[in-house]
Amino acid sequence: MLFRYMGAARTASYDYDGQNILTSSTGQTNQKTHSLVFGDTYVFGTGVVNAFHLTGIRTVNDRIHPEVIDYNDIGVKNIWVPFKGHMRLDVGTGVVNSVNPNGFTISGVNVQPGYYNSVEGAVSDDLNMIKGSHQWAFGGTWSHSNFNGQSNINAVPYFQFTGQVKTGLALADFLTGYPSSFRGGTKSELYPRQTYFALYAQDTWKATQHFTLNYGIRYEPFIAPYDGHGRFNFFSYELYNAGFVSKTYPKAPAG
Repeated sequence: MLFRYMGAARTASYDYDGQNILTSSTGQTNQKTHSLVFGDTYVFGTGVVNAFHLTGIRTVNDRIHPEVIDYNDIGVKNIWVPFKGHMRLDVGTGVVNSVNPNGFTISGVNVQPGYYNSVEGAVSDDLNMIKGSHQWAFGGTWSHSNFNGQSNINAVPYFQFTGQVKTGLALADFLTGYPSSFRGGTKSELYPRQTYFALYAQDTWKATQHFTLNYGIRYEPFIAPYDGHGRFNFFSYELYNAGFVSKTYPKAPAG
């Protein structure tokens, strides 16, 4: 009988020094993982052995932003600020490795909060039997995985000044209030789930003293992933031929 637990944790602090807003380019990440395994191998007499395994894995990956400055703090009142103390602003172009040699950058794509967590469970069983010149093996496995993620890269309002609108200079356009682009959206949520299932049977047959034959069969269907909120696109050729139209999205094509 086997019982095993393994865990690990990693915390990477944000790089904001608490004084200079230009130093904020990476948020804090708190990563944890836990795995639990139970196994048992049982002998039924002299020719039958069964191996059973049960596994669970949990990962947590959270990102936390430092409260530095946001658009409301500098007087921009007509936009939505989803996270206090966090904003994205690029003045100039050519950002390489979080450094803007032609202007300055406040915050970036690796600062906004979010999480990327998963949990997975699996069970498997394998039975081996020796009967005469045959060694039979039967088994199966089942697993299911859930992933919950939230990205806020598009939720944070983002102004960019490149100098292409008015003066030809990024800093001058910034000081005179001529942004080249603005973007503000919503958070992106990811909830994929998927199940895996398989069965097998095989035989090792020692037909003669000098000839051994291995053969078997395996059933492993593809089970399509799906979204936990039911938002994935789905197409069925059978439903298409039947002229089926979604009741949730009646204007969508048939199928």
